[in-house]
Amino acid sequence: HERMLKTLLGTGRALQEFCQEFRSGNHQTAGTIGLLNIVISMPEFREAGQWRDTAVARVKDNAEHEFYADGCHIERNPSSYMGMVVGLMRAAIPLLQAAGVQTEALAPIRARLEKADEWWMWAMTPLGTLPALGDGGHGYPAASLREGAEEYHRPDFRAVVERLVDGNKEPLPALPTATSVHLEPSGVAVMRSGWQRDSAY
Repeated sequence: HERMLKTLLGTGRALQEFCQEFRSGNHQTAGTIGLLNIVISMPEFREAGQWRDTAVARVKDNAEHEFYADGCHIERNPSSYMGMVVGLMRAAIPLLQAAGVQTEALAPIRARLEKADEWWMWAMTPLGTLPALGDGGHGYPAASLREGAEEYHRPDFRAVVERLVDGNKEPLPALPTATSVHLEPSGVAVMRSGWQRDSAY
């Protein structure tokens, strides 16, 4: 028990130092969520209040600075790094609520996550995967889009997943009317002939 407490205390202090100032990259995003978990788990630590303030500030910084305006993560690796950061940011919301952050203060984070799901929707291939950009492979954003469809009231997210992943061939009015898009902030253009599994892409 004592050894575990010392480990958590030492890790919290190291993460506090690492997250004291904003720095770009997914490493700090992961460290911030780790710090937030320690704050929620061990509020008895003297430094917990300071750690909480640091973690809250860094989550907000990550939401503001780590994504292009179109929703793509700045490392432009939609399968691995973007998937990791979006997952961490989504997991941060209930932690932030547990730490006492008001719902309205979470709105910018939720908005950024919705844009990330939207970017994935536009980029999704007819196979239901993501293009292998950067040093990542083909990711599978369907689970995030299904969750986003419910959370952000986006029937277009659900329709794209139903068509490309589930193979639903019935008319889906919520499918996007646009096919090819230029995601200019992240420098990505997606061209497709339609929203079918056999569409050219």
